[in-house]
Order: sequence, then structure tokens, then C-alpha cells
Amino acid sequence: MRTLDAALVQKAVATIRLLAVDAVEKAQSGHPGTPMALA
Repeated sequence: MRTLDAALVQKAVATIRLLAVDAVEKAQSGHPGTPMALA
């Protein structure tokens, strides 16, 4: 298994978090802070 670059991992995590926030907004259901709180 390759060693992953820490900066790349952080960028991927941030991207997934924001995609979760966008999904809540698009569904017009729930609070956009929920994915951030649960991440």
C-alpha cells in the first residue's frame, strides 16, 4: 500500500465534507451544519 500525502488526504476530506453540505442544500431538507458536525 502506498503512503498517501497528508495534504492530499486533507483536501479529499474537505471536499467530501463540502459535498455533504451541498447535498443537504440541494435536498432542501436538514441543516447544512449537520454534515460538518458529524464529520
